[in-house]
Amino acid sequence: MSEAEQGRVVEFAIGGMTCAACSTRLEKVLNRQAGMQANVNLAAERARIRLSGAADEAAVVTAVAKAGFTAQVVDGQTREREKAEKLRTYQSEIKRFWIAVLLTLPLVGQMFFMFGEHGHHNELPRWLQGKPLYNVGRRNNQWMLQHAIAAARLVEQRRADQRHILLAKPELSLLRGGAVQHGGMG
Repeated sequence: MSEAEQGRVVEFAIGGMTCAACSTRLEKVLNRQAGMQANVNLAAERARIRLSGAADEAAVVTAVAKAGFTAQVVDGQTREREKAEKLRTYQSEIKRFWIAVLLTLPLVGQMFFMFGEHGHHNELPRWLQGKPLYNVGRRNNQWMLQHAIAAARLVEQRRADQRHILLAKPELSLLRGGAVQHGGMG
């Protein structure tokens, strides 16, 4: 076969793939298109597509966009653009990390006093410790616990009722895949 009959292979950088299901779905979508034979690589975020007939790069980009992803033809500058984007993402994450560290330091700083010679002390004034809210929180916790116990009892009662129904109507139990044992029937 000549090169024109086989088609030409074009590599695309794919954006938006997060899992193997994404790459598989995209590969299926591309292979259903006329004149396209695709191989999608999730780890490299690339798709190698053999184009034949009237299929061209614009048709690939359109099909990829309809599948919910982005595509760009890989050229000489693609790798540099990807490195720059990853560097921007990395710098943004580092900035967020240091902001989180700065916001956490006041909380962790209070804990260092606990390791002293006399253990935990009230280093902060009582009004700053939130002691007036302690009793309110304790009452709310008791209220939530009471409701959680009541909800658990209701769930258990509902399960018992369902078991009773299944024992009364054996055909329902068999539909669910269970076997009912009837006492006293021979």
